Amino acid sequence: MRCDFSDADFTGANLEMVRAAFSWFVRAKIVDANLQEGKFSTVNFTGATMKGNVLRFAIFPDSTFDQCTGCPTDW
Repeated sequence: MRCDFSDADFTGANLEMVRAAFSWFVRAKIVDANLQEGKFSTVNFTGATMKGNVLRFAIFPDSTFDQCTGCPTDW
C-alpha cells in the first residue's frame, strides 16, 4: 500500500495488522495508537513522533527513522 500519510495525526488510531509497505509517515503524529502486528516495510518515518503505542509483533524492516522522536529503531 503506497500511501502518503505525511503530517497525519494518528492519535489513538487502530492500525492493528496494517500493511503499510512503502508508505510515507513524514512528520506524522502516532501517539497512543494500536500498531500491533503491523507490517511497516520500507516506510519513511522522517520527522515523525511516536509515543505510547502498542508495538507487539509490529515489524519495521528497511524503514527510515531520521529525526523521528520515539521511533522503535531497535525493534
